Amino acid sequence: MKRTILQVGIPPSLIVRRIISLTLMVAFVWVGAAALLRTLRQNPGHLPREPEISADLVLGRLHSADAIENALQSWKEDSVFLFIAPQSNPNSTKVYYELLILAYPRVISAIMCASEPGSSPAVTQLAPRSANVSALIFYDISPGRWSNSAREMAPQLYLTSYTGAPAWESFCP
Repeated sequence: MKRTILQVGIPPSLIVRRIISLTLMVAFVWVGAAALLRTLRQNPGHLPREPEISADLVLGRLHSADAIENALQSWKEDSVFLFIAPQSNPNSTKVYYELLILAYPRVISAIMCASEPGSSPAVTQLAPRSANVSALIFYDISPGRWSNSAREMAPQLYLTSYTGAPAWESFCP
């Protein structure tokens, strides 16, 4: 014997509420899925998805990531680098993080030079200050007296050999 919903004893108002709830959930999922698919198709910002290309966008030149990796191959894996950049350049931190990835397993400490004389620089110390620095990486700062041996790896990014454990602040202009 077939029984209808009304014969089972479920009130009609409960049936209507459940139908409305189910309809709203299906509509919510449908609208969300449509918005997600539209966004994926449009690819906002048209940013490439390959990590080397995104590194190249940060570094400012096509194949910069390859050039940096190739330049760092001549140093041992236990080498310590010092990244020197201005605090005033908003890209300094982005470039530093890209270099950390590209140089791995080599250690890169950083000093972000203050734009005003007398202000203290920001220091990211991944190696002890007493460690012998193998190379200096200058970003958006002139390599100064090291410019004769500096090699440009990307726009405004220079790599030069160095040996010693200097006072890091001495590299700031």
